[in-house]
Amino acid sequence: MVGAGRVGTALGALLSKAGFRVVAFSCLSPSTAERARAWFPGASWVPPEEAAAGAGYVALTLPDDWISPVVDSMALAGAFRVGQRVFHTSGATSISVLAPAREAGAEVAVVHPLQTVPDPATGMERIPGSPFAVTVDGEGIWAMELVRAVGGIPFRLEEEGRALYHAAAVLAAAGVASVFLLAARLAGLAGLEGAREALRGLSLAALENASGKGAQALTGPWVRGDVGTVRGHLEALERLQEGGGRAAEIYRLLGLLALGELGFPEALRKVEEVLSGLSAVPGD
Repeated sequence: MVGAGRVGTALGALLSKAGFRVVAFSCLSPSTAERARAWFPGASWVPPEEAAAGAGYVALTLPDDWISPVVDSMALAGAFRVGQRVFHTSGATSISVLAPAREAGAEVAVVHPLQTVPDPATGMERIPGSPFAVTVDGEGIWAMELVRAVGGIPFRLEEEGRALYHAAAVLAAAGVASVFLLAARLAGLAGLEGAREALRGLSLAALENASGKGAQALTGPWVRGDVGTVRGHLEALERLQEGGGRAAEIYRLLGLLALGELGFPEALRKVEEVLSGLSAVPGD
């Protein structure tokens, strides 16, 4: 295992439960190494090329920008060989960065869990049952079986769709979380104590509705056509002393996104004009 962060440790632990054995790991930080030792007591902390030397499977669970140079360095050191199976877990990075391993005779794949992993223990709970995007050269049955071994649900992702797929994943995770945190901050400024907990149920219900019913589940003043309410929201946001302009801009963009999901119906034209800034908000 090259890289022993949250995803790598969670996957390594799940694979260990499935009968695999983590023989060695590589990482830079002593604190990360200490955590990895706790999870994999029999594994050695060694440089990347040594971690791969005795392994049948090589997991590259690294930050995106590190994968290519680390693979190149490992290849120069002769770390890859015929019979190995080498994979990285980045959603954004092409399978082409594994070309040096493939040229040395290894089978290669990209195996990306469509899940958020804040820590290894939570990852072990969340990864089973999660979809995995798998990109392979050829059949790649082994990569599909690897995903199933950790309880994941594999689907094949062609290389040309990778950037769009990962952009979607970022919007669904960090994008949604960022909007939630903004909403909680605004609610806190309004005087609501424990805003994140208070808003949690509302957000989860809205997400559940959208996942089940699509755009028809959208609610609130944007889709009801409550022009006065939308004007009042924008006025309040733009009065904020800190970050008000940015919050109002995000509100406008999200409102237009909601209307776009509904096909910009004529009945909501006035709301669209307010959100677009074509109809003045008091104080503009």
